[in-house]
Amino acid sequence: MSTTLPLCVSAGPKEAPPSPRGWGFYFVPVQGSAPEPKVMIRLPFALTYLQPSHIGPDDDLIDLGAVRQAVLDTARSLHPGAAIEGGESVFRRVPRQQGVGISWLVGIDRETTTFVSAVTGIGNEVIVHELPEDGSATFVFDE
Repeated sequence: MSTTLPLCVSAGPKEAPPSPRGWGFYFVPVQGSAPEPKVMIRLPFALTYLQPSHIGPDDDLIDLGAVRQAVLDTARSLHPGAAIEGGESVFRRVPRQQGVGISWLVGIDRETTTFVSAVTGIGNEVIVHELPEDGSATFVFDE
């Protein structure tokens, strides 16, 4: 199955129905033709969308510090000699649930680059990929 993931942005009350915490994610309608994804990212399982309001106090959470380090290590291995900094995610709590995708903003030589990490559900292990500059990528799931 091949799926192109939508752009996720913060929604205000005029753009989409508010979530319980006043913000959420929604699909952005594309005017005209969108660029055809040039990068294919293969994952062993499908990605799921995280809704922070559904995370309970008893949920088993992944260590975001360990995930951030994995993202930065991946950036360093893909861009040897580059100045790597940042590694910020909008999420502060993420369940240890297979398929949860987390976007990360990483500075590479002072340019912001987006990485996505997919939680495997095993310990703090994640699969990390760098997204192209235009954000277009096709995710292929081997389920």
